[in-house]
Amino acid sequence: MSNVTIERKIAVIFATDVVGYSKHMEADENGTIHSLRACEEILQNLFTQYSGRLFNTGGDSFLAEFPSAVSAVECAVEFQNAIQTRNASENTRVQLEFRIGINSGDVVKEKNNLLGDGVNIAARLEALAQTNGITISKVIHDYVKGKTKYDFNDLGLQKVKQNEFHAFDLLLETSQKRKIKSDRPSSRFLIAALIAFLIAFGGLAFVYLAGNEKSSVVTSGFSDDKIAVLVMPFENASGSKDFDYVANGLNTHINTVLSKIDQLFVFEKSSAEFFQKNKINFNEMNEKHNIRFVLEGSVQVAGVKTRVNVSLRDLLRNEVIFSDVLDYKDSDIFSVQDQLSDSILVHLIPGVLSLTVDDALTKEKFSPEVHVNRLKGRVAFDTFTIDGKLEYDRLLKLNRKLEPNNIYLDMDEAWSHMLNIWLGLSENPEDDLNTAYQLTLRVLDGDQDFAYAVNLAARIERDLGYFGSSCDRLGAIKKVSRDASNLDMAVDTASFCGAFEEAISFYERVIAQAPHYSGANTKRAYAWSLVQKASSKSPNNFSAAKDFIKSQLAMKYESKRMHESFLVLLAYVEDKDGDKNSASEYMDEQNGLKNAITKKDIINNNIGAPNIPGFRQEFIQTLVALGLHQN
Repeated sequence: MSNVTIERKIAVIFATDVVGYSKHMEADENGTIHSLRACEEILQNLFTQYSGRLFNTGGDSFLAEFPSAVSAVECAVEFQNAIQTRNASENTRVQLEFRIGINSGDVVKEKNNLLGDGVNIAARLEALAQTNGITISKVIHDYVKGKTKYDFNDLGLQKVKQNEFHAFDLLLETSQKRKIKSDRPSSRFLIAALIAFLIAFGGLAFVYLAGNEKSSVVTSGFSDDKIAVLVMPFENASGSKDFDYVANGLNTHINTVLSKIDQLFVFEKSSAEFFQKNKINFNEMNEKHNIRFVLEGSVQVAGVKTRVNVSLRDLLRNEVIFSDVLDYKDSDIFSVQDQLSDSILVHLIPGVLSLTVDDALTKEKFSPEVHVNRLKGRVAFDTFTIDGKLEYDRLLKLNRKLEPNNIYLDMDEAWSHMLNIWLGLSENPEDDLNTAYQLTLRVLDGDQDFAYAVNLAARIERDLGYFGSSCDRLGAIKKVSRDASNLDMAVDTASFCGAFEEAISFYERVIAQAPHYSGANTKRAYAWSLVQKASSKSPNNFSAAKDFIKSQLAMKYESKRMHESFLVLLAYVEDKDGDKNSASEYMDEQNGLKNAITKKDIINNNIGAPNIPGFRQEFIQTLVALGLHQN
């Protein structure tokens, strides 16, 4: 065995990157690249002036070493000032902003590159820095204090993975002064011990809960001691849409983990996208939606390496309480996902520690290659197009070869058969439906509490006419359905089975997680349940049902039978409420439509009517009396 000499040294490390680079690229690719090159030229000139050496770069990020702490700090200040001057110019087409982190520590020299904790901490300081800001370690602060004219803001002790460091903001202006939550040593020791214990015994999840400061989440169906969390869509900072699946996958994973914690209330992804698209600020999130914590993140892929940046903000205190930078290779994706989830849970709220055991967190097991293919497949599936379906099936076929006996791939295949039906690609819909059903049952044989399998089985059983079997699953559905996508399917099943109180509860949980949810089928099922609830009360009060149905009619749904379904339901409700004239008017309106609903449609259950003994017959009789067409 040859002896390999590892060259070590103490170095001052300067780390910087562009804030929101991918968004700039999407908006103006040529302008962004031109601006980045101009900023890079400024940076390189300053490196030369202050004897800095660039040793690594990754698109919009730059790592350099300096001979002294003072030189690195002076270079950083001059660079931020130069960028501000450039951005103020009328000739600057794209205004880029930077964060800078500076540390001094032990590094390993590998050819022209530098590695080790000294570099890692500099990167974490950079992620901790504010936009247009500079954050430095204590060792840098102690070096430059008294040797420079700048003021500093003590951020306290920070703990990120195995790295512990004391951080300071260099204040270019007083508005940059802020507070960031610092870990207490005693708490960190306890947390580390608990993480080790939980990982050793099945990957159990845990969360810090607030003792005295509880978020009051005003949402129907949830107790007001739940803590509201919003995970913003992760930014793909790689400069290519080919890596959207990485950002989407991490975002989905963290959402899934957090949604399984009883004490947390997690907004669904579509709401996060709405907040982002409409530029809803943090104050509005907190005041109007009672959101306590917001998680933001970005991923940057370069070859087989990926960098993940995350930050967790407490909106009540307006503080970043946790930030991290992780670098990993494709094969390490699972450990990174778990590490991020653990760190986020640990830092959510300082206070009383509570354990939540949920084995479902670790149920789906895949090799890294299969996992990456599934992430790509999820993106393809969500396009809901023929091309997307073809790509989804291609990736599924690859995964089947790699892991032929994985039951969770049976679930993926079941969704493929359902997509055939939904996209109108099926040559024999009944065969696709039966195949999807058998695959789903195989999944349930191996994991009876897998939420997607329970809900899809119940849905397919309704379509196949196995009504009793479908309704028998309501208990399991209630037990396992937690996130909006599963609760969405649960509403339909509960309504169909006449469990209108359960359907209403499921729907309210969907809307609480996803305030801007637009699923028409689920809303129709909710409308049926409101009508059933009103009918069961004495005296009847249909006002809530009518208001909701009218709001859905205003949506002008283009999907087959949806608008017509709401019209006949409103006609029925108005009749039950004693307003025969309005009932007739709504029936006449729907009869005049090209795809008007008929008696035959209701018998064949083409409008999602509940399967309650005697109800459907009474419903048909009422509508026939109002002029419902027979065929």
